[in-house]
Amino acid sequence: MTAARTDDGVELDDPGREAAAVPPLGAALFLWPVVVWLALRAGDPRAAAGAVLVGLALLAGLALRGGAPGRARSLLPALVFVALTLATGSERFLFAQPVVVNLAIAGAFGWSLRPGATPLCEKIARRIAELPPGGAAHCRAFTWAWFLFASANAAVSAWLAAHGSTDLW
Repeated sequence: MTAARTDDGVELDDPGREAAAVPPLGAALFLWPVVVWLALRAGDPRAAAGAVLVGLALLAGLALRGGAPGRARSLLPALVFVALTLATGSERFLFAQPVVVNLAIAGAFGWSLRPGATPLCEKIARRIAELPPGGAAHCRAFTWAWFLFASANAAVSAWLAAHGSTDLW
């Protein structure tokens, strides 16, 4: 019997261990704006960065304990924003996380559109069912739509992080 491994190739004693010990990073990214908003309401940007840093440290610890060092490394962009906030005292860096998330999504969809690659939406669709005639072309167009949406969302998020009202957060 072959041992289960994480995305990083780390062997797991128990295949369910990683899933049980590591909260989904998607949930952490979803909670990012809530934590930032609550912390900013309670004090200065450095206090907000400190609160976020504690949460990131807990997530990294759970990821490492769950045998998923890759998931711990995926928190590095957030740590960069926290460090910049702590160094400068500007809350604008805390507002940049949605930019990174949307750029990552745009990158995944865009990378799959390069010549010779299978578009991401087609990969997903083929896991679910057999594609009808013309399905591959539809999936390519849908992948373009997701790429453009995520790119536009990143641009709007970047503008709001730089120029938007902190009260809107």
